[in-house]
Amino acid sequence: MSINVIQWNINGLVKKLNDIKLINQQHDPIIICLQETNLNNTFTPSIKNFNVFSTNRTACNRASGGVAILVRTDYPSTLLQIQSPLEVVAISIQLESSITICNIYIPNQKLFKSSDIENIIQQLPPPFLLLGDFNSHGLSWGSDKTDDRGKQIEKVLETDNIILLNSGEPTRLNPSKGKFSAIDLSLCSSNLAQRTSWSTLPEIYDSDHIPIKIELLSSKATSPSSPNKWKIKNPNWNLFSQLVEAYVNTNPPPPNSPTENDVAHITNSITNAANISIGKTNGTLNKPKVPWWNPQIKLSIKEKNIALKRFQKTGKIEDHIRLKELRAKTKFLVKRSKASSWKNFTSTIGPKSNPSSVWSKIRSLRGNSKEKQTLILNYNILLTDPIEVANLLGNHFHSNSSDNNYNESFLNNYPTSRQHLLQLNYSPLNQDQHHLNTPISANELNWALSKCSSLSPGPDEIPYSFLHNLPSSAIKFLLHLYNKIWNTGEIPKSWKHAIVIPILKPGKDKFSSEGYRPISLLNTMCKILEKIIDSRLRWFLEKTRYLSPQQNGFRKHRSTCNSLHEIQKDITKSLESNQVLGLVALDIAKAYDTTWRPRIIEQLQKILCNGNLLIFVKHFLEDRSFQVKINGHLSSIFSQDNGVPQGSTLSVTLFLVSINDLCERIKFPVKTSLFADDLNIWCTSKNSACIQPYLQDTILSLTKWSETSGYRFSPSKSQCIAFTRSKKYPSLDIRMNNIPIQTSKSIKILGITFDRKNTWNPHLKDLRKATMLRMNILKTLAHTSWGANSTTLKQIYTSLILSKLEYGSFLFFNSKPSSLKIIDTVHNLGLRLASGAFRSSPIPSLLNISYTPPLSLIRKKNIMLLSARRAQNNLDIHHGIRTELRDSNLKFSDIIKHEYPSTPPWIMDIDINLKLSTLPKSETSPNIYKSELQSILEGYQDHLFFFTDGSKTDAGVGASVTFGETRRMLKLPDHCSIYTAEALAISHTLDIIKQDSINKSIILSDSLSALTSIQNHFQPNSISQKIQNQISYLQTNAQTISMIWIPSHIGIPGNEIVDTYAKQSISSPHSLVIGSHTLQDSKHSISDHILKIWQLSWSTQRTKLNEIKPSILP
Repeated sequence: MSINVIQWNINGLVKKLNDIKLINQQHDPIIICLQETNLNNTFTPSIKNFNVFSTNRTACNRASGGVAILVRTDYPSTLLQIQSPLEVVAISIQLESSITICNIYIPNQKLFKSSDIENIIQQLPPPFLLLGDFNSHGLSWGSDKTDDRGKQIEKVLETDNIILLNSGEPTRLNPSKGKFSAIDLSLCSSNLAQRTSWSTLPEIYDSDHIPIKIELLSSKATSPSSPNKWKIKNPNWNLFSQLVEAYVNTNPPPPNSPTENDVAHITNSITNAANISIGKTNGTLNKPKVPWWNPQIKLSIKEKNIALKRFQKTGKIEDHIRLKELRAKTKFLVKRSKASSWKNFTSTIGPKSNPSSVWSKIRSLRGNSKEKQTLILNYNILLTDPIEVANLLGNHFHSNSSDNNYNESFLNNYPTSRQHLLQLNYSPLNQDQHHLNTPISANELNWALSKCSSLSPGPDEIPYSFLHNLPSSAIKFLLHLYNKIWNTGEIPKSWKHAIVIPILKPGKDKFSSEGYRPISLLNTMCKILEKIIDSRLRWFLEKTRYLSPQQNGFRKHRSTCNSLHEIQKDITKSLESNQVLGLVALDIAKAYDTTWRPRIIEQLQKILCNGNLLIFVKHFLEDRSFQVKINGHLSSIFSQDNGVPQGSTLSVTLFLVSINDLCERIKFPVKTSLFADDLNIWCTSKNSACIQPYLQDTILSLTKWSETSGYRFSPSKSQCIAFTRSKKYPSLDIRMNNIPIQTSKSIKILGITFDRKNTWNPHLKDLRKATMLRMNILKTLAHTSWGANSTTLKQIYTSLILSKLEYGSFLFFNSKPSSLKIIDTVHNLGLRLASGAFRSSPIPSLLNISYTPPLSLIRKKNIMLLSARRAQNNLDIHHGIRTELRDSNLKFSDIIKHEYPSTPPWIMDIDINLKLSTLPKSETSPNIYKSELQSILEGYQDHLFFFTDGSKTDAGVGASVTFGETRRMLKLPDHCSIYTAEALAISHTLDIIKQDSINKSIILSDSLSALTSIQNHFQPNSISQKIQNQISYLQTNAQTISMIWIPSHIGIPGNEIVDTYAKQSISSPHSLVIGSHTLQDSKHSISDHILKIWQLSWSTQRTKLNEIKPSILP
C-alpha cells in the first residue's frame, strides 16, 4: 500500500475547505502540505480527522502567506522547531519508521539564497520530504527558463543527498495569461527517493496551482478492509423463519450427541437460512463521500478536468475561458449543494426520529467519526499491519489477566487450587437450592430474548435479531440445547471464545496498547443462557441478603446516588458539628481482570449445593479464550487465565460475589461505601489526629484481605481528603504498603468532585466546562433559518446537557446562589438555543416558552425523587434534605416498599385468565361476553367470588371489594392513579383471603393493565411484586387463587355493584383510609408540586409574555 502526501498552494485555506474534503475523499491522503494558507497569526482551523501544524505570517496588515501541514490523527506526529527567516513548518510523523515532512512557502517578493534552504535541510532529521511553493523557475523541473531564484535552487540540488522529484509537469496555471509554469517543487533525501512516486492530480480545484500527489511506498501498511455484514435493513423474515425450520428439522443430532454437535446444527441452520434470505455485503471498502456529494457535482468536475486537458494541449484563449467557466460552475454547485444538504441534514431530525440515527448524526457533527486504522507504537516502531497490531493488543489484554499480576506469595500460599473439587455444603433437597437447579423453562428463554437487542453479533455471526425471528421449532431446539448444557455442565468451547474490539480510553494515547480497553463480543445464544443463569443467581443472592448492604453497584433499585448520599450525609453532619471527616478513595488495580476464579467457586460453595448452577459457573470460568479484531483482521488466539469474562452479564454478579466480604474488614467507627470496585472509607472525629489511626488500621486490614483474595490495591491511584471548615488544612499521613496515599483538597467520587469545605465550587466549574463543550453541538444544530425544529433541539439539550446538570444535583442544592449561577447560565443558554429566543428575552419568559423549569426547581424535584426512591427501599435521608422537604407537604413513608420475589420467578405459577380480552369490545355484544364468562366460571363453582374495582374522579380516588354480601370500600390518596386503585383493590382482596383463611378464591377484575402486570413474573413493578408475594404465601398454605379479566359496563352484576361502591368510596365516611401509593404516583405528585411553585413564580412576573400567556403550560 502507498501512503499519499498532497502538496498544494491553496491560496486561502478557510475558503477552500470544501476542496480539502474532495481531495480527502478522492485520494485519501495521510499528509496534506498547504502553502498560502492566508490565516491570521493566532488562528488555526479545526479540520475533522486531521491535526493541523501551521506557521502564519505575522509582519503584514492582512491575512496572507503562511504554511500548514495537515496530518491524519491516526498517525503519531510531532512539531519540529525550525530556525529560518522563511515561512516554514516541519513535523516528524511515525509511519513504519519516522519520516520528516517540511513545508515551505517563498513568495515572489521574498529574496533568498541557497544557504537559506541548506540551513533548513540541515535541521531536518532524515529521511525527509521538503515540499513547497518556491516561486522559482528552472528548466530542469519544467519551466521555460531558469531565473535567478531557480539558480539558487539548482545550487541546493547539487548536494548529493538531495533529490528533486518533479517530473516536468506544470504545477500552476496563470489565471490572467493562461500560461502554465512549474514553481511548486518537491525535494527529498536520497534514502527516500526510491520509495516515492510524484504526479500532479488530474483534477483542478479552486486555486491557480495544481495539487501534487506524492506516494510513499510502504512495505507494511495495508488497506483497511470492510468486513462482510448482514444486510439487516431489508430482511425477509418470513423466508428466514421458514428456512430455519427446514434446516433445524433436517438431520438433527441424536439426543446423546455432544453439545458441540447441537451447537453446530442450530448455528448452521440459522446462518445458512440468513445467507439465502438476508445476505451479506461484499466487503469492499467504499471511499468515504462528503455528505453534499451528488452526481451533478461529479459531472461538473469531470467536465472541468476535460477542459483542463484540452487547454493544456491547445493553449487557445477560448479553451481557457471555458475552463474558467467550468471552475466557477463547480464552485457554485459545491457551495449550493453543501447548504442544501446541511439544511436537509438538520431538518430531518424530528421528535419521532430513531434515537440511534439522531445520535449518529450528532456524533458526525462533533467530528467523532471512527478512525480509519488502529496503529500502535512498539519500541518506537509504528505497527501498521492490522494483524501485528491485533497480536500486540492481544498480548497486552492477555497480560492483564495473567498470573504475573499476583505476587509470588499469593500464588504459593493460596490454599485453593485451580482444579478445585466441588464440595457438598447444602442439600439439593433444600427448597431454594432445588429451585435454583430446576430445568430452564420456555418462559425464561422468552424473557431473556426480549431483553436482548444489541446489533453486534459474536464469533458465530448471529445477531439477536435472528434469534427474535426463529420459528417455534428452533426455539424448542434451543431450549433443549440449554437444558442439555445445564444438566451436563458441558459448555461448548466455541461459546467460551470472544472476539475483542479494542476501544480507545478517553484521554489516553491512541498509539499505546495501554490506551485501549477490550470490548468482548460473545456468541449471542450463549449470552441468552448466561442471562437466564444470572437472573437465578441474582434472585438467590438478594433473597438471602447475601450481598453487602454497602454494595450499590449493578443491583436493582440501587445506584451511584446511594453511595454519594451516604458520603454527603456524613460530610454535612461533621461540618455542622465542626468536626473533621477523613476519606480515602481506594483503587483496586485491574479488578475485573485479576479476580481469582477459585475464590469465586469457594465463595459460592458457602451458599450453594453441588448442583447445576455451581457446576455451570465452574465450567463457565474455565478455558476462556479470545482474539482481537482490527480492521476485519483477527489476531492469534489468546487465553484469559484469570478474571471474569468481559461482556457477560453473569460476570458482573460473580465479581460482586468475589468482592463481597471486603466490607467485613471495615469496622466502626470507619464507614464504607462500595460501588462495584469503587471503594471509599471514611471516619469522623474532632481532629485529624484521632481519624488517622482508625483509617490506617482499616488500610492494614484491607491489605491483609488483598493478600488472600488476589486483589491488589494501587496506592498511587488512591487519594485521601480531609473535610473541614478550618482554615488550616489538616494533614493526613495514610500509607499502604509503606507508600503514602496522596492527600488532595478535592477528590472525584463517581463523577462528582468533592472539595474539602464542601462548597461545590470546583465541581460546578468542572460541570460548566464539560457542558459548554457539549453546547457546541446545539449551537451547530440551532441555525436561525433552517436548523432542526425546537422540539428536537430541546430533546437533544435534555439528553446531552441537562442530564449532566441534573446528575448528583441533590448534593449541592444548598450551595451559595452565587456558586449555582455558574451552571444556571448554561441552562439558560441551552434553552435559548433550542427555542430560538433572542438574547434579550427575559429568563422567566424563556423558561416558559421552553416549558422547562429553572434549575433550582429541577434540583428540588430531584431531591424529592431521591427521597421517594429511598423511602421505597426503607432508606433514610439526611436532615438537610428533610429540611428542604418540610414545606412541600409530600409524604413518602407510605410508598409501597420494594420487595424481592419470595418465589423464584421461573417457577411462579399464577392462574390468570385473560381469554375475554381477546374479544374486541367494539365487535362483541354483552350477551356473548356473559355467555363466555359463564362457561369459564363453570370450572370454579366451589370458589368464593371476589369482584374488585377502582375509581378516580376530580373528588379523589377510591376502590372497592365485594364478595357475597360483604362490601369493602377503600379511600386512597388523591394522587393515586386508576391503575394503583385497581391493583390495591386486588391486594386488599388477598389480605381478606389470608385473614379469613379462604381455601379457594377467584378474583374478577376489569383492569387488564393490573392483571397483565401481575403476569410479568420477571420484572414486575412494586405493587405487582407485592401481589405476587401475597399469592405465593397463600399458595404455600394450600390456598388456591385464580384471577379472571371481565369487561366493564356490560351488565355483569358483580362488576356493576363493585363499580358503584368504588365511586361511593371516595366520599363515604365508612371507607377504610389507606395511605399506600406507588413510586409512580409520587413522581406525578412531585411534578404537580413543582409546577405549582413554578406557576406561582410566573404569576408574579411582569413581562409582555406574562400578559398574554398567564399559564406556564404549553
